[in-house]
Amino acid sequence: NNDSGVVRLIDFEYASFNRRAIDISNTFLEHCDMNNLKANFETQYPTVQEQNLFLKSYIKSCDHCNLAKYLDLNLLWDDFLDVMRLEVSKHALFSHLEWATWSIVQSLQSDIDFDYVAYAQLRLDGFHIFKGKFSYV
Repeated sequence: NNDSGVVRLIDFEYASFNRRAIDISNTFLEHCDMNNLKANFETQYPTVQEQNLFLKSYIKSCDHCNLAKYLDLNLLWDDFLDVMRLEVSKHALFSHLEWATWSIVQSLQSDIDFDYVAYAQLRLDGFHIFKGKFSYV
């Protein structure tokens, strides 16, 4: 909205009821060049600083229980953001599997000229990269 400066991102194309961390991880994964099948999850995934900025803005924008105020008053943002980043990163596994499965189905059904099999492989590669980060879990 040009008058208020508010931007609302809505994607209903493949809407589903996911845990918040899955949706946020998918948002972070969209920073990688997946549509061109050139994603580099190690270098294109948002930095810690970018993730913190997003997560802090997200919490402040939907803060109906005054969590942000509590974190401000008790100087707990760093600890909170560490936990949130870990949760979001773990949920990238779900995002990768969901989109890999979707892509395999699309490869059999879609008339769109896109290499769905390569996209599925890219998402499975991403799954293994993120899984490697959490081998202790």
